Amino acid sequence: MLHLEDLANEWLLDLLEYYVAPNDVLNGFLNLNSRLNSLIHQIRFKIDLSSAIRTNTGREVLSLLPCLTASSSLHQIYHLILSDDSFQNQTTIFSRIVDLRSLINLRSLVLLRPRANDLIEAFVEKLPFLLHLQTFSIEIPSDNDYSYIVDCIYRIFSNIPTALTKCIIHFDFLSLAVYDTAVTTSPHSILSNLKYLSICLYSLDDLLQLINYIRQIEYLDVELLQSKGIDHTTTIIANNIPSLLPNLNYFKLTMAGISFDHIQLLFQNHLSLTYLSLTSYYRLSREYLNADRWEKVIQSLPNLKQFHLSKCT
Repeated sequence: MLHLEDLANEWLLDLLEYYVAPNDVLNGFLNLNSRLNSLIHQIRFKIDLSSAIRTNTGREVLSLLPCLTASSSLHQIYHLILSDDSFQNQTTIFSRIVDLRSLINLRSLVLLRPRANDLIEAFVEKLPFLLHLQTFSIEIPSDNDYSYIVDCIYRIFSNIPTALTKCIIHFDFLSLAVYDTAVTTSPHSILSNLKYLSICLYSLDDLLQLINYIRQIEYLDVELLQSKGIDHTTTIIANNIPSLLPNLNYFKLTMAGISFDHIQLLFQNHLSLTYLSLTSYYRLSREYLNADRWEKVIQSLPNLKQFHLSKCT
């Protein structure tokens, strides 16, 4: 009969890291013997506190944090998911127990509908200290003040760590008045490292301005909330997108009332594009149903493999 202690270190480490919940590792195996302690201190923990919502084990899961702090294992957290959905207050609890800067090896941080009063101070402004962070995702709840949401988004842009390659920012509708008064600064130049970006923006003009800062982007998923036109400066940018975004191969755009001429400017003659998806909030106008115009656009995309055109249902 094979016993657990008969497994090679590599197998036992994989078992503890991938198949045993972190709280079970700490509560069931820590301090049993020196061999297990040595292996446990090599584990790269994935802490998903949102599971407390699904499994009703909130206290058990949240008890991980003081355990990891007491065992000096915060540097072993490689992936962290916090959720304030369903009346949870995980971001607030986390920020009171753990200084985010202690997670020096964190690779992925996901914040689901955070409601912490000190969200910007406790999380956003500490992002630059996470030197190995590769993925950051945040879903900002709509019950926040609109100007606060916009400020939070631009604080994120200003504090993106240098290693970050994937950024997902989701939020609900912003009015034109709030957007125009709150957005007063350009995104930080550090965005040039991003390869994956999913974000809501107010208009096509804002997207074209952002393009100046994301030259290495490969995957772009954008939701445009209004059909505000573009000015002369951004028209020049639109004409040069293939050269500004030479690595872009995936482009998903959800839009509201953008003219076909502007769409054509965005996509034509892009040699790297392999996936293109366009979704409209409203019924598509006649110009979008002109097969000849689409044929010209698609012929200018020699590497396109998938194309989707649809209306939101």
